Amino acid sequence: MRGQDNLQKRIRDYGVKIGKLKPGLRNKITDVNGVTVGHATIDDGAIKAD
Repeated sequence: MRGQDNLQKRIRDYGVKIGKLKPGLRNKITDVNGVTVGHATIDDGAIKAD
């Protein structure tokens, strides 16, 4: 699968620009100074698994 990742183009390759800032060196959200990435699970009890 890893080889196929190199063939897939990014939206930027088609000239679409999102946001005002240039991408970082590694093209990752963690390249942005002061930005942290995390996740949260929200459980409001609405979905029940059998």
